[in-house]
Amino acid sequence: MKTVFYSFIIAILTITASFAQKDLGDGWKIFGQIRLRSELDGRDFSNSTHPYTFASSRIRFGVQKSFEGKVILYIQAQDSRVFGSEPGTLKSSANLDLHQGYVMLNGLFGWNWLIQAGRFEVVYGTERFFGA
Repeated sequence: MKTVFYSFIIAILTITASFAQKDLGDGWKIFGQIRLRSELDGRDFSNSTHPYTFASSRIRFGVQKSFEGKVILYIQAQDSRVFGSEPGTLKSSANLDLHQGYVMLNGLFGWNWLIQAGRFEVVYGTERFFGA
C-alpha cells in the first residue's frame, strides 16, 4: 500500500508542474511551463450541496535573446483556462496574453547599472505584500 501511495505522490508531483528550458546557442534560449491544477471549493459547509470542483491549466512559452550579456530581450506568452468552459477549440484566443516582455540593459557604456523596462514579474522579499 505504501508503494502505491508513494508512486501516486511522485506521479502527481511530476505531472502538475512541468518546466523545460533549452539553450540554442548564440544567446538564444527557449523555455516553457505547463501547470495543471484541480481545485475543490467547499466553503458553504453544507452537507446537502456538493463542493464546487474544477480543473485549470496554465501554459507559458518564452524566448530570450542575449547580446553579449549587455542587452537581454525577453518575451513570455501565457495561456490560462478552466477545463470545460470553452465551447470549442478554435474560439478561445482571449485567454492568450503577454505575461512578461522586457528589455534589460546591463553595464552599457562601462556603467555599473542595470536598467530593465517593460512588463516583468516583481519579487520583493517573501512576496507576502508585493510580488509575483
